[in-house]
Amino acid sequence: MLTQHAMALMIFSAAMLGAVAVLSVPFAIGLYGLRGLWIPVVLLVPLSLQGWGLRLLKRLATTLPR
Repeated sequence: MLTQHAMALMIFSAAMLGAVAVLSVPFAIGLYGLRGLWIPVVLLVPLSLQGWGLRLLKRLATTLPR
C-alpha cells in the first residue's frame, strides 16, 4: 500500500517536473536566446534522477511480500 502511494507520488512529481522543463524552453529562448537552453538542461538532471528512482522503487515493490 505504501509503495503504491510512493510510486504515484513519484510519477506525479516526475510529470510535473517534465512539464516545467518543456515549458521552460520558450521562456529560456525568449529571455537569453539560444544561450538560455541551459535552464531546461539543468531541469532535466533531477528529472533523470527521478526516473532512476522510479525504476528502483518499481523493482523494490516487486520484491516486497504482499
